[in-house]
Amino acid sequence: MKKPEALMIGAGIAGPALTYWLSRNDYRPTVVEHARRLRSGGSAIAVKGPAIPVADRMGVLPQLRGLATRNRSLTLLDPDGRRILRLPLSSDKASTVEVTRADLSEVLHRSAQTEAEFLFDDTVTALDQDGSGVVVTFRRSAPRRFDLVVGADGMHSTGRRLVFGPERDDDADCAEPDAGPPPLADHSARDLDLPGREGPGPTTARTSPFTSRPWPTPTPTCGGGHRNSWRRSSTTRLRSSTP
Repeated sequence: MKKPEALMIGAGIAGPALTYWLSRNDYRPTVVEHARRLRSGGSAIAVKGPAIPVADRMGVLPQLRGLATRNRSLTLLDPDGRRILRLPLSSDKASTVEVTRADLSEVLHRSAQTEAEFLFDDTVTALDQDGSGVVVTFRRSAPRRFDLVVGADGMHSTGRRLVFGPERDDDADCAEPDAGPPPLADHSARDLDLPGREGPGPTTARTSPFTSRPWPTPTPTCGGGHRNSWRRSSTTRLRSSTP
């Protein structure tokens, strides 16, 4: 009997994780990712609660523990590099494993790549559903039919837009990451607050209540729908490896 075909849009965290489980439940998964390779950068991620037994069942928990950041403290610096505050962190608790997003993505990709087809440097341009499945049109690959299509492409999701229409300002959900930046050699992390721009990649735009200079009051915005950004009046948190 032919296995049902499943397509995951996005090869970040959710896509490969779901791919792993679908492949073990008689699906033939395919993952499409518009980037040319797995992405690096991003905030650290705390694997905890119900995610711990899931990672254990997937066989990746020992790898994640070996890659743990083991941050013990967070130091906030002012724009001149002076320490404002040092905060203890609890990332060394046995019930929580904090890893960088890049490491988590790589581990999940390795766990799923033998069971799935990965299409990098490609994306979905059209979804046409009928009574027997979904015909998917890709930017580069030939059109294919799938029994299941899952949008796992995060903010400004292509899959969501194709199915539900354009994003709207009033359906956004702003959220903060649940873990801090990667550690330094002394198992600490440092944040430097600088005035006002939004940065790509691992730079995280956010406000800080500990800034010693009178920056303009930050205004959170999720304009455009499904957006997690701040206006230019906010401060930008940069990771620093300076001891």
